[in-house]
Amino acid sequence: MRLKALFDMLDAEPFRPFVIELLNGRSVPVSHPENVSFIPNRSKVLLIVVGVPEQEDYHLFYPESLCSFQRKRLKNGARGA
Repeated sequence: MRLKALFDMLDAEPFRPFVIELLNGRSVPVSHPENVSFIPNRSKVLLIVVGVPEQEDYHLFYPESLCSFQRKRLKNGARGA
C-alpha cells in the first residue's frame, strides 16, 4: 500500500515536491519525480533510490522502510501546490 501511495505522489499532475519519511526516522526529499528509481523496476521493487541533486547525494532504502509522505512546505509556510 505504501508503494502505491509513493507511485501516486510521483505520478501526480502537476507534480508537487514531497518528503519520504522512513521507519528509522530519516527524511528523504523528492524534488522531482525523475530523481526516484526503482530496482529492478516498478513492477517488482526491491530497492528504492532517491537522488538529491541539491545536496549532490542519494538515498538507498528498502520499500519495507517506507513510513509516510509529507508535502514540502514552501518558504511562506504553505504546502506545495
